[in-house]
Amino acid sequence: FLGPRSLVAQPNLLRVPLPLKPSSLRFSSTTGAGSSSSSTPGNNGDSSEKKKAADDDDDSNVFLDNLGKIFGLCILSIVLMVVRSSRGSTNRGNVRDEIEDTAVLDPVEIEDMRSLNEEFSADLFRKVVGEVYSKFPEECTYKEFLSTTMSTLRKATKDPTFSIQVGHNIDRVVFSLPQYHDEKTYPNSLFLTVLTMAVYSTVNDRIKLIFEIAARQS
Repeated sequence: FLGPRSLVAQPNLLRVPLPLKPSSLRFSSTTGAGSSSSSTPGNNGDSSEKKKAADDDDDSNVFLDNLGKIFGLCILSIVLMVVRSSRGSTNRGNVRDEIEDTAVLDPVEIEDMRSLNEEFSADLFRKVVGEVYSKFPEECTYKEFLSTTMSTLRKATKDPTFSIQVGHNIDRVVFSLPQYHDEKTYPNSLFLTVLTMAVYSTVNDRIKLIFEIAARQS
């Protein structure tokens, strides 16, 4: 019944591929989508936990990572403080030496003069100030100043022999004034300020006396 051609063509019929069922395709695609979607939340959760752990590690290691820098800054601050203190002490010493070199009297001489004139108090000095300004409103010569000062002190103490001990130190300061002359007049505040070196009182009291003199002169 079948001819030779049909027998030859029969094997070709066996080579035709069979079509896949649609249901199996839908099942595989659905399964794949489900597996991929189910794996995504797990991966996101792991990555967020890892990131949080890394941030915690970074926060906890900030001090340790910069320990060398912090230690170096502390050492540098200490060195700067020492250098600044040393320079300040040197500057103060230089200023003190310059003042002592240019000063007419040594601080020890001034202190000795005060200790020898215990009776020359701040109240007694104020009496001298009032008498000087009553006689000479603005200026006077050094001789006039000395005469008024000694007469006021002897009258106030009721001692005709009263005098300022080692008073030649005051003369030395006055005579060191530029272009000093016995007949030349100077402001009363100048002579009175020099006289405060002999007043037996505290530093604060002497400062107050100088302010009082300045107030009168102005």
